[in-house]
This record gives sequence, structure tokens and C-alpha cells, in this order.
Amino acid sequence: MGGVRPRAGQGNEDGRIGELTLFRLREDTGFSPVMAADDLSSDLLHIAETVFGGDDTYSLEFHEAVEMPVTDAYASEAKRKIAALWQSIGFRPFKDVV
Repeated sequence: MGGVRPRAGQGNEDGRIGELTLFRLREDTGFSPVMAADDLSSDLLHIAETVFGGDDTYSLEFHEAVEMPVTDAYASEAKRKIAALWQSIGFRPFKDVV
């Protein structure tokens, strides 16, 4: 999560025209991500209230929006690519384990 803030005198000689600030708000850290967002900005608070439920865990709507099912075909392709990379740097092949 983050925000973009324009710089004074946009279009500097080095080509930069803005600044990007990223924030990492996670559940189950012992701190309230919503309270942390509230301390930083009202825009970030609005995002945090949407992403996190009332108990500071990810809301059901957020889980459903970012859910990515891993199919057998996807897992098989990932294993093949990892095995090829593993072997390319000189390690022995896997035996059906990743």
C-alpha cells in the first residue's frame, strides 16, 4: 500500500517527476494495521479499513479478491521450471520433491 506525491517543479533534469511511498501493513503482527494506517494518512486508513476486518485480519472480501487457486498444471509447471533452474546452477535433479 502506498501513495504517489508530486514533487515540486515536476520534470526535474534527472527525469524524475514524483515520489512513491510504499507501506506494508500485515495481519497477525501484534500491532493493529488499521491504527498504524490511521497514524500515517486518511487515504491509507480508508484502504486499511477496506482490506482488514474488524479484528485486524484480512476481510473475507479481500481474501476472495486476491485468491489464486493453484491447479495441478500450475504446480507441475512451477516444479519443472524450478528443477531446470536448480540443475542449471549445478545441483542434482530433484526426485519428485520441491
